[in-house]
Amino acid sequence: MSRYQWDAFISFSHLDDRTPSGAPGWVTEFRNTLAVLLTSRLGREAQLWLDDKLNGQVMFDPRIQAAIENSAVLIAIYSASYIGSGYCSKEREWFGRTGLTIGDQGRVLLVRLVNIPPAEWPKEFTGRLGFNFFRTTANDPRGFPLKPNDQKYSDEMESVVVAIDQILQALEQTQPALPPQPAPAPAPPAGPAVAPINGVAPETLEFELRKQDFKADFQRCVAQIRLLSARKDLHDQLHDLELKFLVPVSTTIPTGNSLAIDGQRLDIVREHNFALSEILDNLRAIVARNVVPANEIRWVDDIAKAQERLEAGMRNLDLISLRAAVKDIGRVNDLWPARINAKLTENARGLALLDLATKLQQLCTMGSSFAQQLGDKVQKLKDLDAQISKLVTDHDDWQTYDVELSLFETTVSQNLQEIAASWPGLKQRGDALYGGNSAPWAQNLIFLGGKMDRAVQTADMASAQDCFVRLRSAARDQFYRADKDLKKGCQALEQVGEPIDTVLRAV
Repeated sequence: MSRYQWDAFISFSHLDDRTPSGAPGWVTEFRNTLAVLLTSRLGREAQLWLDDKLNGQVMFDPRIQAAIENSAVLIAIYSASYIGSGYCSKEREWFGRTGLTIGDQGRVLLVRLVNIPPAEWPKEFTGRLGFNFFRTTANDPRGFPLKPNDQKYSDEMESVVVAIDQILQALEQTQPALPPQPAPAPAPPAGPAVAPINGVAPETLEFELRKQDFKADFQRCVAQIRLLSARKDLHDQLHDLELKFLVPVSTTIPTGNSLAIDGQRLDIVREHNFALSEILDNLRAIVARNVVPANEIRWVDDIAKAQERLEAGMRNLDLISLRAAVKDIGRVNDLWPARINAKLTENARGLALLDLATKLQQLCTMGSSFAQQLGDKVQKLKDLDAQISKLVTDHDDWQTYDVELSLFETTVSQNLQEIAASWPGLKQRGDALYGGNSAPWAQNLIFLGGKMDRAVQTADMASAQDCFVRLRSAARDQFYRADKDLKKGCQALEQVGEPIDTVLRAV
């Protein structure tokens, strides 16, 4: 049973549902077709919310907000009029508070009525391809919406149904989210004094409503901070997996046609297996927090199975099993650090700390008790917003650079022609990352890059390989620095959140 009341909320501009005859418009036809197909797919009546009463001018409606916060998917009917709709923007903001993704999937589906370039899309749509319900021509690159009897319309509609079904399944497999909070009623309008409501002054009612609104936002933020911290811990363990196990063991196990492993090498593998056991224990403790979606941590079981194979290989002196186990762990290391980093980055950028600080400031202005207990947290939230934003960008840049260095590592072991072809692009990435930095570590990287240039120009293969090893090591040190800085930022978020949580529990 879904924890959401609605399978999908259809966000649209009412201008896109008009027809000259007054008959049902494009959006209504879309909703009706989707309801039939999705009902057939789910095996139950599809629950779709589409508001056909508002005129798109009312900027606050608690009924609509409650529906959005109780919807599993947001379907945005994206058009020129959608861009200009302030109400559609508000709907995206409300939905964003419940989380824009579930695991690897986005919860926002973009139904494109015309071909608007991605550069003009709102931030919530960044990275989403969407579903193209339009047809263009050479003379009309923007195009017009597809008609329901068009085969392409049917194909795209089926893709939308499949996407909704997959999101619903992913949501069912995760831990329950925080229950949606009741939508706050509109604040009393400014003007002449208003009579008390049930004996309670209007300003007191407004304060209570704002307080409840802040509580709901804060609880969502706390959940996101916990998720961010868990993802960061997963990322740390993946780094340890590479450094403390994968690199040393990979260089210890014989390669080529060898079918035997001597006792000294086996002792080294056994020693690093202890480190692998510790990493697995740490990973299981992170999984036990029940904050990371299941599809982001399935690889932990892959590592556990690989360790079993590794230990069987050590017992039986089976080199084939040892190689296979290391290969399986290497596959995890190749894939998941970048994936976890992408989720971590999206998670951090969606914290909305500035919005939280603004609402806390309003409460402090209205209530002296809040001002006394939490007034200093307003600026701390604002400072943390700027700090986390910078740390996330820095971490993401170094993660990308580290991946590119890893890819280049195979090139260095091949020939100078491959090195000469690939090095300029990698050097350009490094220059953009630290070229203008006067810090000693940056100057060292610049120096090593210059030596690499000269080695490539003089066709000195040995020097190129030596320079790259040193460059990779120095760059990785900075990547770990960015890792540690981001972890400190996560800890600072938790420290600021704890006193706020204490006060909110008491009021």
